[in-house]
Amino acid sequence: MNLGRKVSEALEIPGDAMFGLPSLQWTGQDRLVVQNHRGIVDYTPQSIVIDTRQGQYRVGGEGLYLEMLSREMLVLRGEISAISLYRRDAG
Repeated sequence: MNLGRKVSEALEIPGDAMFGLPSLQWTGQDRLVVQNHRGIVDYTPQSIVIDTRQGQYRVGGEGLYLEMLSREMLVLRGEISAISLYRRDAG
């Protein structure tokens, strides 16, 4: 176990918050909350691509729209049918 993970567990801080990793919360089929994002790469009513430290998440569906967008968090609404992660290369 690395030092960062030990510190995170000792302080009871979630690893995603401590290391800036994205946190996704999908509620039903119509609401997605993403924390620790790096912005929107592409945006249509059928597909939204969200940049994160881990890579890019593609959210597919119908009638997709951003309900709220800030530097730390975004809320996506619409009929969400799929979420895919395209990881960043390690090198």
